[in-house]
Amino acid sequence: MRQRHSKGFGLLESIIALAVGAFVVAGVFAFYRSVSGSFQAHKAATQALDLTDSIMRAYVSAPSFVGISNGRVVAEGLLPPGSDTSGPRVEPVITTAFGGRLLIDPARIDDQEGRGMTLTFTDVPARSCRGFVSRASSYGYDSISVNSQDVLDPSGRLLESVLASECGQKVESTVVLTVARDFVGGGPPSPGGPALPGGPLPTPACQVPTPATQVHTEACPMGYVGTITSSRTASCPSPAGAAQWGPWSVVRTCLPACAKAVHSPQRRTSACPPRQLGAITEERESTCPVSTGSPTWSDWMEVSNTCAPLCTAPADELDNSLPCPAGQSGLIVRRRTATCPEPAGQWHWNEWEVMSDSCG
Repeated sequence: MRQRHSKGFGLLESIIALAVGAFVVAGVFAFYRSVSGSFQAHKAATQALDLTDSIMRAYVSAPSFVGISNGRVVAEGLLPPGSDTSGPRVEPVITTAFGGRLLIDPARIDDQEGRGMTLTFTDVPARSCRGFVSRASSYGYDSISVNSQDVLDPSGRLLESVLASECGQKVESTVVLTVARDFVGGGPPSPGGPALPGGPLPTPACQVPTPATQVHTEACPMGYVGTITSSRTASCPSPAGAAQWGPWSVVRTCLPACAKAVHSPQRRTSACPPRQLGAITEERESTCPVSTGSPTWSDWMEVSNTCAPLCTAPADELDNSLPCPAGQSGLIVRRRTATCPEPAGQWHWNEWEVMSDSCG
């Protein structure tokens, strides 16, 4: 019976160990997906912003965005460094950080063809959708839609509830970023007057925007402590024309967050001192003295102690001092024994028993 019980307990331990192992693996996988999704969102938002700035600088003197396309952007070298392209140069495929496609098209705004431009990101995964759109919303796009649903209110503020709903409905979403600008020429005629003349105005003097440095700070991915700070500075490479933004500089102070051990608190049971019955149970906990780094263990603290002295009865006691009745001679010998009512505790004497009686 004892052997079968031991085997059964070993099987139970194995099952628990497998369950804990599966839980840990699932946690690590979920953490990796979270970090990967945050990195993809940050990379794609930066790609969109750099591409928008590059196109705006190239079209500063153009009458409209009419004719803008993937092919023209690639042919004119307007893609940010590190962008992935494939296919023919006439209709190239631009791959996003999510693995989907980036489509660049002119947009009709206020009945003016080409007054705007759209950047369409396909196959945006659900784990990156909210982070990508949240970052993009801080870059000043005129409108943003997720699966054809606007997620900015008329003042340009992000509608968090709508964004969460749209990003959570599909495994992969389509995000469209729209930028609009006022071009000189090519617009509709003014009331009571002739059509506006086409063509750009003389190139104005270069002016550095205020502030000249853009800074975006965001929290580190889940499981890390610190911030990710991106900054870039505008400058005028020539006296005339548009100011140009320099490359983004990223400073990361992310450090792994301290996490308590999953098997905390720990318990251990030890035997009592020699010639005592019972057991001593102690417990310790995993703690994080600081927000980063590895956890530490507290000292072992006693939570229960059932130790008690082992009951040890003395040897039998003999007594031959009991006298015989009056008028008789001889010897009466009696004995008493000691017993332990419990394995631990105090022993006690039993009643005397006569062993021999030679009185006569």
